[in-house]
Amino acid sequence: MIGHTMAAAGTLEAVATVLALGHDVIPPTAQAREHRRGDPVRLRAAGARATPPSSMRISNSFGFGGQNVTLVFRRGA
Repeated sequence: MIGHTMAAAGTLEAVATVLALGHDVIPPTAQAREHRRGDPVRLRAAGARATPPSSMRISNSFGFGGQNVTLVFRRGA
């Protein structure tokens, strides 16, 4: 959804994850189509979806050269 930002992509995804955690939403998935009955995964195609308050979110980033990072963000007490 933000284009190819090379090394900055993981940073931007982490920021989006923290904002989603703070606002209790799930952002849409790029190139997703509307959910159909029987689809194994429910992707959000347009607009953020409100969620019940959550204490954690996960950000997975994969890049060129084998960079793989998973960050877990937890809401402060």
